[in-house]
Formats: sequence, structure tokens, C-alpha cells
Amino acid sequence: MSGSDLSVALNDALFQPIRELEHTEYFKLVKGESHGHSFMKACKKEETGATKIGLLSIPPEMVQPRDLSLEDVILALGKAPRTVLNEMVERYENFSKGK
Repeated sequence: MSGSDLSVALNDALFQPIRELEHTEYFKLVKGESHGHSFMKACKKEETGATKIGLLSIPPEMVQPRDLSLEDVILALGKAPRTVLNEMVERYENFSKGK
């Protein structure tokens, strides 16, 4: 995997929590920990304080996506297309080792 391939995969991983918000039906109001601002966080229907509301009904500055997870990165790396063949990577590694 090239540096460019890795960059594309990690960018995809970073957007996974945001993509999930498009399909979320329930949000709950959460008081911010660092600045005291409240925000809406995706939640399950059965959670206390869950409200059925569409993402587009929430002001963008109040939406808080979940944190990026290692699972997001692994998933993105697994589905990222490779633009450099393994044979080429081996050739570059051998060249850098002086072989």
C-alpha cells in the first residue's frame, strides 16, 4: 500500500462516523464536558433521553459524531483499492536496501 493509498483509506475512515449520522433516527441532548455547550449525539431508541429526529432538523453546530475507532480504520484499510502492485513495493524496498 502506497502513502497515497494510505491517505485515501484514512480519509475514508475519518468520515465513517459522519456517514453513520445520515442513517441515525435517534439523538439525545448531551451537556458538553469541555466548554459546557450542549450537543446532540446519536443514540439507540431505548436510551434515556432518546428523541426521534432527523439529522437535517438539528443545527450543524449541535451535532456531535462519535469518535473515530480502530475498527473504522481497519475497515477502511480492508476496502481501499491499492494503486501500487506488491511487486513494485518489493522493488522499491530492495532498491532502498541497496540490492
